[in-house]
Amino acid sequence: MAPTQARSRTVDLNPRRRRILKAVVDRHVRTATPVSSAAVVREYRLNVSPATVRIEFAALERMGLVHQPHTSAGRIPSDQGYRVYVDQILVPPRLKHDERKMIQRTYKLRYGAVEEILHATCHLLASLTGYAAIALFPLLEQERLRDLHLACVNGRRILIMIVTNEGRVEHSVFHLPTPISVKCLETVTRVLRERLRGMPLMRIVQVRVDDIISMELAREQCIDEFIITALEMVQQTIQMHHQNRIFSEGLPQVLSQPEFEDVDKARALVEVFDHLGESAIIVPPCDTHPRHPWVAIGSELLGGTARPPMEVLSECSFVGAPYWVADKCAGTIGVLGPKRMRYGKAWSIVQHIARELSNTLTTLLA
Repeated sequence: MAPTQARSRTVDLNPRRRRILKAVVDRHVRTATPVSSAAVVREYRLNVSPATVRIEFAALERMGLVHQPHTSAGRIPSDQGYRVYVDQILVPPRLKHDERKMIQRTYKLRYGAVEEILHATCHLLASLTGYAAIALFPLLEQERLRDLHLACVNGRRILIMIVTNEGRVEHSVFHLPTPISVKCLETVTRVLRERLRGMPLMRIVQVRVDDIISMELAREQCIDEFIITALEMVQQTIQMHHQNRIFSEGLPQVLSQPEFEDVDKARALVEVFDHLGESAIIVPPCDTHPRHPWVAIGSELLGGTARPPMEVLSECSFVGAPYWVADKCAGTIGVLGPKRMRYGKAWSIVQHIARELSNTLTTLLA
């Protein structure tokens, strides 16, 4: 399931409240602490008293844009506050001269394989942003299931073979605890083939059995037990063959942030990165412009799922962008960090690198 990226509802902020919300986000990003009314007055020169800022804090809190972590504390942005900031206030800065030169130098090097370019891209993203970089190997997002075969081998061994619209064939063999009847295997194969054919591979790994068939109908056809196992085997086959096509670098930079001082949160994030192919971090929301970066914030990254360890993503944000080979969208790059992210800087860097990566791959592959 793709990130929802619920666009910010229309929020009518007057100029003062916009400046105060911007001040809260900017200072919280910098300090990782709640922002007081005195700090807003002192640092942002609003020409109002702290008492007036506190009144505006209360108004922003009623609007769901900031909240108070505990009594007598200052305010920090909510997920919706970050969303309004990104959609309505943020102005991404121009890259610095040395940042542009570093990017140019990286893509002027000669590379012999796409993997080398994506490794260099992740290193560049992590170095320039200070966050964890992720790059998806070309075509994985666009690859769809063209055909699916399940075959019984020696009684308790099942061969899973998938064929993609790109003509690639992948297969895996699994062992079953008990034998399966030919009729049940044929029925499950037919149901999975009918429901999954044409679906993007990355979407298939997110599918649940009840998205495919009602358990009542599955019981009527005597496949209610095996279809769950069969779907899991198909998903594992896709994940096993595509896990090494997702590149990442820089996770320790995120783990060093105050948000992940808690050992359980840090461990959960490491586990998410160990299974990136199972997450929806790198799948763009459906309403995203095909050539523009996008931002997914907090719960938007969960894709409707809050199971451990994925629930730790509610503490994170992702800035991603597509890259292209000629006129075809080939994959995604981006950076993952805490919600307290420097969104403007991340946006500018991801956008610029995606453009340079597209040019480099087009020259190499087109």
